[in-house]
Amino acid sequence: MNPTLSRRLTKILETRYDKEHLLAIENLSTFYGENNLEARRNLRGQIEKKSIETNQSFLQVLLQVQKHLDEVEENVNQMKHCCTEMNSKLNTTRDLSGRLLQQAEQLNQQRKKNEIQQEIAIQFLKRFQLSEEEEESLKKVEVDADFFKVLDRVSQIHNDCKLLLRTQHQKAGLEMMDMMIMIQETAYGKLYKWVRGECNRFQDSLTPDIPPMLKDAIQALKDRPGLLNHCLDSIATSRSKTIVHGFLQALTVGQGGSRAIELFAHDPLRYVGDMLAWIHQSTASEAEFIHSLVSSSSSSQFSDGKSTQHDARRVLNSILEGVFRPFRVRLSQVLSDLPNSVLLFKLSNLLDFYSRTIVKLTGEKETVSSALLECKTETLKVFYSSLKDYGEKLQRNPPPPPSTLVPPHQFYEAINQMVSLFYSNLNTHISQYFKYSSLKLVSYLSHP
Repeated sequence: MNPTLSRRLTKILETRYDKEHLLAIENLSTFYGENNLEARRNLRGQIEKKSIETNQSFLQVLLQVQKHLDEVEENVNQMKHCCTEMNSKLNTTRDLSGRLLQQAEQLNQQRKKNEIQQEIAIQFLKRFQLSEEEEESLKKVEVDADFFKVLDRVSQIHNDCKLLLRTQHQKAGLEMMDMMIMIQETAYGKLYKWVRGECNRFQDSLTPDIPPMLKDAIQALKDRPGLLNHCLDSIATSRSKTIVHGFLQALTVGQGGSRAIELFAHDPLRYVGDMLAWIHQSTASEAEFIHSLVSSSSSSQFSDGKSTQHDARRVLNSILEGVFRPFRVRLSQVLSDLPNSVLLFKLSNLLDFYSRTIVKLTGEKETVSSALLECKTETLKVFYSSLKDYGEKLQRNPPPPPSTLVPPHQFYEAINQMVSLFYSNLNTHISQYFKYSSLKLVSYLSHP
């Protein structure tokens, strides 16, 4: 390689450029094209031309800025002139308003005297009369929250009228009291009709929603026990039809994706157990429904007082009374077709368990508890009758003794049956509450 060329290349490669040089070279590349002799000769002129164009652009921008600043200055001068005029007008207005304020103070004192007298009259009328809006709330077709507020207001006015009877305004007190009594009776009559209409909607679903206004209406009707009892009877009637229909539907068609209960009629224990489980579930949901309807608080179930507890359980028993008719019919069919004593014994345990569970919700000595007790008694009667028939059959036709003198198979059959009964009794979930008489079982099975 040529030494001269080598030295030049080495010098170029060893040269280090700062950022300014690199930026200048980058800007030069934007307008410097092919590197030839003519381009190198014209490079200085191109750079000067580019500088002139940049300065002209900057000058145009500065001219625009100066123009905008002139406009701002003009606007500021106009604002200053407006402020001066406003200040002059404010001074004039201040002088005029001083005299007006003096006159206003005199009128204000007179107004306060009139307002005191007016307020006394307004407060008297407000305390002992209903406003037009309140009267309209009582006349509306629909019952809403305003209706109950006005009803409470009428009761308050009625009580306040008693205070007037202790003063010299007895005549006014009696007239207002009679007026409030008439308004109360009209309002309670309207509320009673509205509740009866709302109760008819409870037939549409097994788990109906309680409108908030209906619960308030039931609470309001507690001041009229006669009307309340009629409304609760209507609720019981409508819910009873729904529950009976739902029970029959669960038996024949099925509910909630589950199969019909009667499909398991070949399995008596499951058949009766499914029916009792459905009744228990419905009892719990209906008890919660009635409690939400008649309770005045969110406290524990049936704890709002003896009257509320009695009303709730009375309605609950009326609702469930119709379910036990088809249940008892089907239980009787099961008992008539079931000769197995062990299954009868398990059915009696099952009935006793659900009886104790359901009675906690419905109360003792009520319709539902009596129906469950009758079913349990009938099952025990059939159970002991089955044991008795089995023993009498062995006594009428005793098996001949085998040649080996070992006990006959009937003996082992009776022993196995006795063991199954005792085992079922010991392992039942209600054995701690109800123990069948072991001696009675042994006498029925071992006496023959």
